[in-house]
Parts: sequence; structure tokens; C-alpha cells
Amino acid sequence: MVTAGTAVYGLTELGGLDVWQVMGLRETGSHAYDVTELIVPAVRSIRLGDPPQSHAEGALYLLPHDSPWAGGFATIALGIASSMHEALVAAAREKHEAEAAVVRLVQTLPASLRTVCGLAPAQ
Repeated sequence: MVTAGTAVYGLTELGGLDVWQVMGLRETGSHAYDVTELIVPAVRSIRLGDPPQSHAEGALYLLPHDSPWAGGFATIALGIASSMHEALVAAAREKHEAEAAVVRLVQTLPASLRTVCGLAPAQ
């Protein structure tokens, strides 16, 4: 009988597939594997919807079995968002500083040159 769930098995029980042809990313876990005729003992598997095991007590065992994964994925997304926010703030500061420098430079020009260039204050 096939049921949906999570199983734990050793690397020696896997057959690797060479489908990732990108240099330098092998250790990211971005590779594929296959399993043929593998029987996983019940003690090394969790079926979806199973109640907590009889020895399990406390809040940790009341979490759905896939909850720890969600935290890991959210951490990655939050890290990317934080980096993007920092880059946006830095770019805005640089732009503001550059605009302020241009304004200071224009103010040092003689009034006649500012008028010719169309930079004279409106009257």
C-alpha cells in the first residue's frame, strides 16, 4: 500500500542522476536521485495525518511534520528581502547625496552662467 508521507533513508540506498550541469553549484543540494524498489521500515517514516506517537509529549510533537521546513524557506525569503531593502536604502542615499552635490555646485556658478544654462531661480 502506498501512502503519502516522509521517509528517511541512507545515501547508500540512492541512485544519483547526473542532471545538474552547472559549474560550482554541486554542494547546494541541487542534484537529483532515484530510488528503485526501496522498502522503508515504518520506524523510519511518518504518514501524513498520523497522530503523535505515544511517547511524544510537549508542543514540539503537536506541530505538523512539515513545519520545520516552512521556517527554513521563510528565513531565505526574509534574508533576500532584507538585502534588497538595504540596497534600496543605500541607492536612495547615494542619489540624494549626488543631487545635493549638484545643487551646491550650481549655487557656486555665477548668476549670469546659471541664467544662460537655464538654472537661474524662477522670478
